[in-house]
Amino acid sequence: MSLRSSDPFDAYKIYIACKLHFESNTYDYFKYNGKTSVNAKSFFARRDKFFFAKVVKKYGLDELKYFYACNFAHHGTKWIGNLNEEGADETYKEFKGLLESFTYRFKNDIDKIISANDYKSLFVVEDGQHPKLVKMLLQNEIPLETFVVLNRYIGFMPKFDKDITDPIMWPDLSKKIKKYNPFITVNNQKVAEALKDCLQSSANVV
Repeated sequence: MSLRSSDPFDAYKIYIACKLHFESNTYDYFKYNGKTSVNAKSFFARRDKFFFAKVVKKYGLDELKYFYACNFAHHGTKWIGNLNEEGADETYKEFKGLLESFTYRFKNDIDKIISANDYKSLFVVEDGQHPKLVKMLLQNEIPLETFVVLNRYIGFMPKFDKDITDPIMWPDLSKKIKKYNPFITVNNQKVAEALKDCLQSSANVV
């Protein structure tokens, strides 16, 4: 992929905006269209600017926000040098593969969840502890993306935020889930139909 002279700086701007999106309680990448106060002077003063040239040459500007976002969601906000390592590429490859077949994989995840659990029990918060659904996420029994998209239709996050009293892990996890949500672009109608089918075919349906 050929580079324009402005591409590394544009890659830097997207990086800063995505990083701010995940770290800040108030900044929203999509609300502000990725705009921040960074300038070319600050970019060209960085010693690591060549990393941005490498990453934009590999993925192009259109994909970068998704590359940054899935890595930030799964591994925390990282220095750009770390995002030039093989692990970051693998995370993005898995993210793209998941989205390409998301409805199918989402349906399989939900079938697995509700076949092994009473549906209502997944969302019960007892004595401020993590409910079953959160425990499954923390134990890597369901993908983060499935959890995030499921919340679009069930809307359990407000209840979890209200009832979970864990002051250490949950606030950061809750923030990550909400911040990651707009980067997960799927066919919402097909996913909603898949979820409806799962619930209707389950003996545990509400």
